[in-house]
Amino acid sequence: MASEQGFEKINMDMLVSYFSEKNIYLKCTLCGHDRLTVPQVSANVGMPCTMKLGSYVNVFTEKSIYSDTANQYYFSLICNNCGNEIHINAFSVLNWVNEKFPAKTEDEKNADAAK
Repeated sequence: MASEQGFEKINMDMLVSYFSEKNIYLKCTLCGHDRLTVPQVSANVGMPCTMKLGSYVNVFTEKSIYSDTANQYYFSLICNNCGNEIHINAFSVLNWVNEKFPAKTEDEKNADAAK
């Protein structure tokens, strides 16, 4: 199911580009290992959802005990050596994606379809 926030816009290539543009070299904060896994999910044919087919970086939620508006959304990076998890704020990446890849207007979509 697509998120109301729009996190389904973010795929692995976009996440890698985000880290690259921000000059972030990923390594485990506990052991220093540089092999990290990013959990992904796939939207497949026959799934009752509004997402386009393909793979997406999985977004996790931590619920606030105070309010749904205070929930945290993050990507998880898991160290292949020690299992440590690093959390990256999903809204920071989403804001960057929206800036770099603005949504097309209906007119632009129609013009692309006519080509």
